Amino acid sequence: MRIDNYPDLQISENQRAMEEEKQKASTFILITSLLDAKKHPAAEILREYKEQNSVERGFRFLKNPFLLGPIFLKSKARVEAMAFVFELALLIAAYFEYRVRKSLKTETRPLILRGKRKSTNPTAKALLEMLDDLLVAKKGPDRILVNHHGPEVIRTLELAGFGKDIYLYPSHTGG
Repeated sequence: MRIDNYPDLQISENQRAMEEEKQKASTFILITSLLDAKKHPAAEILREYKEQNSVERGFRFLKNPFLLGPIFLKSKARVEAMAFVFELALLIAAYFEYRVRKSLKTETRPLILRGKRKSTNPTAKALLEMLDDLLVAKKGPDRILVNHHGPEVIRTLELAGFGKDIYLYPSHTGG
């Protein structure tokens, strides 16, 4: 390659040096305490490491100031107990997400989330948002599920392995 302002200067590509730099740039260093390479191959360790993002996403949800901002606790023991409750809620939400996603893999149509968004891989947050406005009303001895979001809300419950009875008669349902 020739540079116009410098007629004596010649630039050429060194393919070997470029390949070496590309190799360095694509190297990912991951240090682990797992020693048995047969039990824990490098590809498996890297996959596990990259899947930590879903865990971090869950904890990011728990750190949301809207969720935790208005809570004031006076003792360290109560803070620890509240943290345990939130971790348990996060675990349940993750399991709910897992069950819905697993069921969706056997279906041919996606789930329609709020905002008419289609998804075959919905997040726990999106799924829980669908259930936000479900209300149970009593009409005499009967209970009625008030659902403003249509059949996809009930479908979400069914994909998780529940039905609307989990809302109407929570103490009488299994799951």
